[in-house]
Amino acid sequence: MTASLVQPDAQSSRAGEDFASIELSSITIGATLRAPIYKDSADSSLILLLATGTTITDSLLSRLGSRGISQVLVHRVEARRIQGRPDDQARKAVEKATSQIQTPIKNSRWTCSTDSFVNKIATHGASPYDVINQQRFSKKFDASLQQVEQLFDGLTRGDFNLAAPLASVSSESLMRIADDLDLFVAMGLTPATNKYPYKHSLQTAMLSMAVGTILGLKPDELIELGIGCLVHDTGMLKLQPELVNLNRPLNKIEFLEITKHPTLTFDSLREANGVPNGSRLVAYQMHERLNGSGYPRNRTANQIHYLAKIAAVADVFVALVSPRPYRPGLLHYHAMEQILYGARKGLYDTSVVRALLHTVSLFPIGSCVEISDGRVGKVVRSNRDAYTSPIIEVRGATPSDEESACPLEIIDLRDDRELTIVRVVTDVATSVVKS
Repeated sequence: MTASLVQPDAQSSRAGEDFASIELSSITIGATLRAPIYKDSADSSLILLLATGTTITDSLLSRLGSRGISQVLVHRVEARRIQGRPDDQARKAVEKATSQIQTPIKNSRWTCSTDSFVNKIATHGASPYDVINQQRFSKKFDASLQQVEQLFDGLTRGDFNLAAPLASVSSESLMRIADDLDLFVAMGLTPATNKYPYKHSLQTAMLSMAVGTILGLKPDELIELGIGCLVHDTGMLKLQPELVNLNRPLNKIEFLEITKHPTLTFDSLREANGVPNGSRLVAYQMHERLNGSGYPRNRTANQIHYLAKIAAVADVFVALVSPRPYRPGLLHYHAMEQILYGARKGLYDTSVVRALLHTVSLFPIGSCVEISDGRVGKVVRSNRDAYTSPIIEVRGATPSDEESACPLEIIDLRDDRELTIVRVVTDVATSVVKS
């Protein structure tokens, strides 16, 4: 990479309107330059750093950084195209969300810094969901889903101004997580029966951010993770619709077509404003697997971005519990079994899978279970480390009791050692055995 001097002229004057000074760290990895990048010199000349056609890589930016270069000059149109960090509107939305969260409580077994978002989430103990909160969360979920749908539709029309909707959905998620993590997870794990891929993307983002919170991620990392999940399926809209809606499993050729969607997503995000670099890699790599069996590049463990490893587990779990045209959704417990089996085969990061267990429990939030005294109920909260003993909401002495005559009771199985979960059922009313 040899630098050369270019004398400024009428079209390339650094003082003119055509050039912008941008931070080196804001340039999107993977972008291919359509205009050169320069550095100022002491004698007012422009030093050519990167020529047109150069593809930006981590090592390239690192080499420039090692030379003390932190700001570069580039044509204004090109600057807007190659910058990948959230704009001021996105950053302000995140700052506003985190500034409104005041509860400093430690809730994680992982090593966390003082900046970890887990320190801001509230604890609720063995308590039911607040009814007003449930209504509020439901309205916020519907509003976020509408924003995601508009975002996808905008991308198909070539509208790449994503900062505002992404900032809104992600910052709203942070506030809901801090308010009641378990209720937030419950909303995210409700099987998506329609609006694919919009609802799947939103729910994957929600579960990813919840797991990332338990892992001790900082707010900006959670935002990057959530944004990557929100946009990860935009490439699906460029595939033939019949591939997405088949009422049978894909054959080999059809599956190969589906494996193109992360690359299509990544390519479209190069033009997008307001998508951080980490989010682009989440969207590109979340279908990779640690043993190299994933797609689109068959990357292995140390080649996969750490946020993409979280997204991968959340994406699969949400997909398993959600029905598809060719199969019903799995019960949450059986989906967890599939995840644990995949971890043993080397597909997923084991620390992420443990964090998933701590986030949703072995009998995931929303599961219907029967306990050892014959009553059935629903898992409403996780006990984190005690992931085999969640908090459940039960009604009545036996499954046959009239619901209207039986008050709700919250049971913390971690504290009540005489009661255990004996099986998983399809729902509280019928108690049909499924495990």
